Amino acid sequence: MFLVALAYNQVIELFPSSGGGYKVATKLIGPHTGLVAGSALIVDYVLTIAISVASGVEAIFSFLPGPGQLARLEVQAGLVAFLCYLNLRGMRESIAVLTPIFAGFLITHVAMLVYGIGMHGGELETVVTATVRETRDFAAQQGAWAVAIVFLSAYAMGGGTYTGLEAVSNNVNTLKEPRVRTG
Repeated sequence: MFLVALAYNQVIELFPSSGGGYKVATKLIGPHTGLVAGSALIVDYVLTIAISVASGVEAIFSFLPGPGQLARLEVQAGLVAFLCYLNLRGMRESIAVLTPIFAGFLITHVAMLVYGIGMHGGELETVVTATVRETRDFAAQQGAWAVAIVFLSAYAMGGGTYTGLEAVSNNVNTLKEPRVRTG
């Protein structure tokens, strides 16, 4: 993940006005490669939104009793339609609506991390030692391919992070302070 973030920092340095995968591939390799990169980004964005909405709705609906389960698909479709509408309205409107949601996400996760570390921080050395031992045992029993599959699976589960890095890279010019030319 850090390697990808470092690579996107270099992309931002090369293309300070904005430069996502499409622009970088088109300028540095060629138009056909840029087309492949752009298509991959569209698929990535669509899947990220669909999976995020589906998992969020599933998590919320898991608290509801049986009859409440019937509207899951409609709620998911409605949220995807709302996000599409919000996206078409523009960046400022999207940010105004989504910032409180992101702030709540961030605050609850920081609180959970602080609580977890505070309550179980003393057991960290034991947990790390046990994890290393269990990983070695697993590798000895199952082989290097099984370990590689577990790591690749974990890597794939965190792939949505790249969408965020790509979005920042694409819109880095909007993060700058506006500069107005004067006489």
